[in-house]
Amino acid sequence: MARFIYCVPTPQSLRANSRRLDRRLASVSRVLTELQLGAVLHLTHTRGGDVWTLSNGKFVSPGTAAMVIARADVETMGDGLFAGTSQSFRMKRSTPDDPNNEASAGRATAPG
Repeated sequence: MARFIYCVPTPQSLRANSRRLDRRLASVSRVLTELQLGAVLHLTHTRGGDVWTLSNGKFVSPGTAAMVIARADVETMGDGLFAGTSQSFRMKRSTPDDPNNEASAGRATAPG
């Protein structure tokens, strides 16, 4: 006969998880704000492991960096040693003809 052990989250564990998620999302938000202001996210490989920093010198945790670079509005700069790899990331630059650009969304186009 198989025994099942059910783990029911306690109020304390739910609060701890909520605080952890709030801290991670706040960290992602801070990094995205820096990227929108023109900073670049850099990955440096060291003997001690990978180190993520912003171009203004601020350190970024690996978990936060992973969440930031997974976003669609963050692009690679194509500066990796090997093809298809990158060590620098920035916010995508919107162009006036970009349909996702808010400035061009309401603009009417001239008939061709």
